[in-house]
Amino acid sequence: HGGSGAGKSTLCKQFLKALRERDERPLVLSGRCYEHEDVPFKVLDGVVDSLSWLLRHCPREETEALLPRDVVFLSRLFPVLLQVPAIKASPQRRIADDLQVRQAAFAALRELMISLAQHRPLVLYVDDLQWGDEDGISLLLEVLRPPPPPLLLIVSYRSEEGASSAALQLLRKGLRGELGQGVALREVPV
Repeated sequence: HGGSGAGKSTLCKQFLKALRERDERPLVLSGRCYEHEDVPFKVLDGVVDSLSWLLRHCPREETEALLPRDVVFLSRLFPVLLQVPAIKASPQRRIADDLQVRQAAFAALRELMISLAQHRPLVLYVDDLQWGDEDGISLLLEVLRPPPPPLLLIVSYRSEEGASSAALQLLRKGLRGELGQGVALREVPV
């Protein structure tokens, strides 16, 4: 974290570039929160866009092997995933209750991240988290719940908005609670 224009995004992008240059195996899924964007689960919207692109460009057999049973519910939260042929062709299962659909979608994303992390080192990067949403943080915390998948999560945010951002407050609370046991947290002021 750091002030506006301090170079947080550049630092993170350079780190990720160096990581890819050193080892081509890491799978980097990145996204960004925008101040005036109003999309559901925007904390992970760009990450899931990156995931969708990756899955569209993998051989279908590999993609099908990675997908959890209830991936179709995840596509209800993130319609971009319907661009992945294996997801579009996934068997439909009916759940009428919105809360159950949400729980099934959250579980599907967690299972998918676990599956990805078993095949390649996984890095999630979210820029400008101060503009994130609470639903997106809830989904992120579900992905990270114990036992967390082996992944590196990098988030950046503007320090001056750290105390007023509901998304950052919820993330901090989650990481200080039950999640803190399975997550190594490092804060880097820029």
